[in-house]
Amino acid sequence: MCGTSVMHSVLGAINRRDLVKLGAAASAGLLMSSPGGAANAQAAPVPRVGASRDTKVRLAKPVRLTATNIVDLTYTLNNSFPIIPVSGITFPFAQEPIATLERNGVFANKWTMFDHMGTHVDATNHFDPAGFPLEEIPVSSLVVPMVVVDMRAKAGKDNDALLSVDDLRAWENRHGPIPRGATLCMLSGSADKVGDPHGYLNMDTSNSMHFPGIPVPTIEFLLQERDKELALQQEM
Repeated sequence: MCGTSVMHSVLGAINRRDLVKLGAAASAGLLMSSPGGAANAQAAPVPRVGASRDTKVRLAKPVRLTATNIVDLTYTLNNSFPIIPVSGITFPFAQEPIATLERNGVFANKWTMFDHMGTHVDATNHFDPAGFPLEEIPVSSLVVPMVVVDMRAKAGKDNDALLSVDDLRAWENRHGPIPRGATLCMLSGSADKVGDPHGYLNMDTSNSMHFPGIPVPTIEFLLQERDKELALQQEM
């Protein structure tokens, strides 16, 4: 879940090149033609590589996946799941049965929801018109190393705690450099409040939300100092 004010402040400070790097990388090509015997190189439109056409996962270093190191980070969606409240736009999740085994021979529900709700993958075109829609993010970019920075102690003392560059350096001192292309997750303890929408958003009398986040300087450090293509997730 991404707070509108948080995302707009980040987008205002990061250029489009870096924004696209936060999502999926596009590939470029050349068209070669030789009218009249002369060979000319012409820039081709950037192909929109989609998961439906690019289904092979390519990892820089092979990873062996087993049932012992797969962790389910999803949460069951229900009508009390926290959402960012935007008047006239967002609304709680709703589910109602439209078919039953006894009456129809099949069980089915009707869902009413919007696409920033619950456990989900964000697409870069949610905030950048030149970004990728979800169906065009190469599947190969979705299987990557994960870095988890535990800042629950820090967040427990400050509802507005921020993941700092010093926090990342401390993580690297213990675990080594952040792998290239990793997904960086901030373990803030917010997951413990999923069943309490008011506690999760921690909104004050001026309707400002208070929860841990990742500030612009930290994102710039990751993109510029580490030159990584990162996916960032601020709640866990």
